[in-house]
Amino acid sequence: MSFFQKLFSKKKMENEELLKEIILIGKELRVNKLILEKVIPFLEEKAEKLGPREFHPWIEKWYLSPEFLEFVYSRFTLEDLSQLLKERNKKYDYYANDVMRETPIDEEKYPIEVDKYDQEHKTAYFVTALIIRNMVGSALPY
Repeated sequence: MSFFQKLFSKKKMENEELLKEIILIGKELRVNKLILEKVIPFLEEKAEKLGPREFHPWIEKWYLSPEFLEFVYSRFTLEDLSQLLKERNKKYDYYANDVMRETPIDEEKYPIEVDKYDQEHKTAYFVTALIIRNMVGSALPY
């Protein structure tokens, strides 16, 4: 790597360092326990499979990809989304009302099965995805 590449390249966090940061941000943002229980083990498993400093570039691409929306669909059942709806709070309503209005997440390629959800569950799906994105994005160093 040349001197200029070293000087201007983005910092790649160690796998464990980034995982700790994601967990810390999740706690600081008071992310629902159910969401953390589904997301953190998946990320830990992925980080273990990747080499040192490979988790950072992977997650940076993943959390903005269609695979991320597929992950949310495959990990969160209708029962999970119903539970999240019951436990909704001001933060949930903020995401549902304000953030979703400004975020084109519903224009992204999400699993077609989500269209079959009733409006409440569809909203819970998108809010869950936005909360996870916020948690991961806040942990990244730039």
